[in-house]
Amino acid sequence: MSYRRTILCSVAVVAAALTTAGCTAFAPPTVQPSSHKTVAAAAHKANAEDRFAILHRAFTSTDALPDDTAAVEDDEVVLNSQRRAGSDHGTTFWIAETKSGGACLIAHNLNPKSANTWTICSSDHMDKAAQVTGMSDETQHGYLFTTDGYAPVGANPPRKITENVWAD
Repeated sequence: MSYRRTILCSVAVVAAALTTAGCTAFAPPTVQPSSHKTVAAAAHKANAEDRFAILHRAFTSTDALPDDTAAVEDDEVVLNSQRRAGSDHGTTFWIAETKSGGACLIAHNLNPKSANTWTICSSDHMDKAAQVTGMSDETQHGYLFTTDGYAPVGANPPRKITENVWAD
Protein backbone atom coordinates (compact mmCIF):
# COMPACT_ATOMS: atom_id res chain seq x y z
CA MET A 1 0.00 0.00 0.00
CA SER A 2 2.81 2.36 0.66
CA TYR A 3 4.01 1.81 -2.93
CA ARG A 4 0.53 2.77 -4.18
CA ARG A 5 0.45 5.81 -1.88
CA THR A 6 3.86 6.97 -3.21
CA ILE A 7 2.72 6.72 -6.83
CA LEU A 8 -0.55 8.48 -6.03
CA CYS A 9 1.27 11.30 -4.24
CA SER A 10 3.75 11.61 -7.12
CA VAL A 11 0.92 11.88 -9.64
CA ALA A 12 -0.78 14.52 -7.49
CA VAL A 13 2.42 16.59 -7.22
CA VAL A 14 3.03 16.43 -10.99
CA ALA A 15 -0.60 17.38 -11.71
CA ALA A 16 -0.38 20.32 -9.32
CA ALA A 17 2.89 21.46 -10.91
CA LEU A 18 1.41 21.32 -14.40
CA THR A 19 -1.71 23.19 -13.33
CA THR A 20 0.32 25.91 -11.64
CA ALA A 21 2.70 26.22 -14.60
CA GLY A 22 -0.24 26.69 -16.93
CA CYS A 23 -1.57 29.53 -14.77
CA THR A 24 1.49 31.70 -15.25
CA ALA A 25 0.85 31.85 -18.98
CA PHE A 26 -2.35 33.77 -18.28
CA ALA A 27 -0.84 36.22 -15.82
CA PRO A 28 -0.92 39.88 -16.96
CA PRO A 29 2.27 40.95 -18.75
CA THR A 30 4.80 42.91 -16.78
CA VAL A 31 4.83 46.60 -17.75
CA GLN A 32 8.28 47.82 -18.63
CA PRO A 33 9.40 51.34 -17.55
CA SER A 34 9.64 52.42 -21.19
CA SER A 35 5.93 51.67 -21.60
CA HIS A 36 5.14 54.18 -18.87
CA LYS A 37 7.16 56.85 -20.66
CA THR A 38 5.34 56.22 -23.91
CA VAL A 39 1.93 56.43 -22.26
CA ALA A 40 2.88 59.56 -20.31
CA ALA A 41 4.24 61.24 -23.43
CA ALA A 42 1.04 60.43 -25.33
CA ALA A 43 -1.06 61.90 -22.53
CA HIS A 44 1.00 65.10 -22.48
CA LYS A 45 0.95 65.36 -26.25
CA ALA A 46 -2.83 65.26 -26.16
CA ASN A 47 -2.73 68.40 -23.99
CA ALA A 48 -0.94 70.43 -26.69
CA GLU A 49 -3.10 68.99 -29.46
CA ASP A 50 -6.22 69.65 -27.40
CA ARG A 51 -5.29 73.30 -26.83
CA PHE A 52 -4.18 74.21 -30.36
CA ALA A 53 -6.42 73.22 -33.28
CA ILE A 54 -3.69 74.33 -35.67
CA LEU A 55 -1.63 71.27 -34.66
CA HIS A 56 -4.30 69.02 -36.22
CA ARG A 57 -3.75 70.56 -39.65
CA ALA A 58 -1.70 68.56 -42.14
CA PHE A 59 1.88 69.78 -42.65
CA THR A 60 2.35 71.93 -45.77
CA SER A 61 5.38 73.60 -47.34
CA THR A 62 4.57 76.91 -45.58
CA ASP A 63 5.00 75.13 -42.22
CA ALA A 64 8.72 74.56 -42.84
CA LEU A 65 11.00 76.67 -40.66
CA PRO A 66 13.72 78.84 -42.22
CA ASP A 67 17.18 77.27 -42.00
CA ASP A 68 18.46 79.95 -39.63
CA THR A 69 15.63 79.60 -37.09
CA ALA A 70 16.89 79.04 -33.55
CA ALA A 71 14.06 76.57 -32.82
CA VAL A 72 15.79 73.81 -34.75
CA GLU A 73 18.54 73.91 -32.10
CA ASP A 74 16.02 73.47 -29.29
CA ASP A 75 15.98 69.74 -28.58
CA GLU A 76 12.67 70.15 -26.73
CA VAL A 77 10.72 70.88 -29.96
CA VAL A 78 9.22 67.86 -31.73
CA LEU A 79 10.68 67.99 -35.23
CA ASN A 80 8.19 68.85 -37.97
CA SER A 81 5.35 69.41 -35.50
CA GLN A 82 5.37 73.16 -36.20
CA ARG A 83 2.54 74.84 -38.08
CA ARG A 84 2.74 78.35 -39.50
CA ALA A 85 0.33 80.51 -37.53
CA GLY A 86 0.67 83.87 -39.30
CA SER A 87 2.79 87.00 -39.47
CA ASP A 88 2.96 90.55 -38.17
CA HIS A 89 5.22 93.39 -39.38
CA GLY A 90 7.77 91.05 -40.96
CA THR A 91 7.78 88.47 -38.16
CA THR A 92 6.39 85.03 -38.96
CA PHE A 93 5.02 82.80 -36.20
CA TRP A 94 4.84 79.02 -35.87
CA ILE A 95 3.37 76.83 -33.14
CA ALA A 96 5.12 73.55 -32.33
CA GLU A 97 4.72 70.71 -29.84
CA THR A 98 7.35 69.92 -27.23
CA LYS A 99 8.52 66.46 -26.24
CA SER A 100 7.22 67.05 -22.71
CA GLY A 101 3.68 67.80 -23.91
CA GLY A 102 3.83 71.59 -23.97
CA ALA A 103 3.93 73.95 -26.91
CA CYS A 104 6.29 76.55 -28.33
CA LEU A 105 5.71 79.81 -30.14
CA ILE A 106 8.47 80.34 -32.67
CA ALA A 107 9.03 83.83 -34.10
CA HIS A 108 11.31 84.61 -37.02
CA ASN A 109 12.07 87.95 -38.64
CA LEU A 110 14.16 88.07 -41.82
CA ASN A 111 15.84 91.30 -40.70
CA PRO A 112 19.03 90.22 -38.89
CA LYS A 113 18.86 93.38 -36.72
CA SER A 114 15.34 92.56 -35.50
CA ALA A 115 14.84 91.29 -31.97
CA ASN A 116 11.85 89.28 -33.19
CA THR A 117 13.60 85.98 -33.77
CA TRP A 118 13.02 83.77 -30.72
CA THR A 119 11.31 80.70 -29.34
CA ILE A 120 9.31 80.52 -26.11
CA CYS A 121 7.88 77.29 -24.75
CA SER A 122 5.24 76.40 -22.19
CA SER A 123 5.05 73.69 -19.61
CA ASP A 124 2.94 70.61 -20.26
CA HIS A 125 -0.04 72.13 -18.41
CA MET A 126 -2.00 74.72 -20.37
CA ASP A 127 -5.47 75.92 -19.51
CA LYS A 128 -8.09 76.22 -22.22
CA ALA A 129 -8.82 79.73 -23.55
CA ALA A 130 -5.91 81.26 -21.65
CA GLN A 131 -2.60 83.01 -22.09
CA VAL A 132 0.24 80.48 -22.19
CA THR A 133 3.19 82.89 -22.13
CA GLY A 134 4.45 86.04 -23.78
CA MET A 135 7.52 87.84 -25.03
CA SER A 136 8.17 91.58 -24.64
CA ASP A 137 10.97 93.87 -25.74
CA GLU A 138 12.49 96.80 -23.82
CA THR A 139 9.63 99.10 -24.92
CA GLN A 140 7.09 96.63 -23.49
CA HIS A 141 5.79 95.84 -27.00
CA GLY A 142 5.38 92.13 -27.37
CA TYR A 143 3.37 89.10 -28.28
CA LEU A 144 1.09 86.81 -26.32
CA PHE A 145 0.89 83.07 -26.94
CA THR A 146 -2.59 81.74 -26.14
CA THR A 147 -4.58 78.52 -26.35
CA ASP A 148 -7.66 78.26 -28.57
CA GLY A 149 -10.65 80.31 -27.45
CA TYR A 150 -8.71 83.07 -25.69
CA ALA A 151 -10.81 86.24 -25.30
CA PRO A 152 -8.91 89.31 -24.08
CA VAL A 153 -10.45 91.64 -21.52
CA GLY A 154 -9.58 95.12 -20.30
CA ALA A 155 -9.44 98.68 -21.56
CA ASN A 156 -6.49 98.03 -23.92
CA PRO A 157 -6.91 94.47 -25.21
CA PRO A 158 -4.17 92.97 -27.37
CA ARG A 159 -4.56 92.91 -31.15
CA LYS A 160 -5.34 89.51 -32.63
CA ILE A 161 -2.85 88.27 -35.22
CA THR A 162 -4.07 84.67 -35.28
CA GLU A 163 -6.10 82.40 -33.00
CA ASN A 164 -3.05 81.80 -30.81
CA VAL A 165 -0.87 84.90 -31.32
CA TRP A 166 -1.75 88.40 -30.13
CA ALA A 167 0.21 91.69 -30.32
CA ASP A 168 0.43 93.45 -26.99
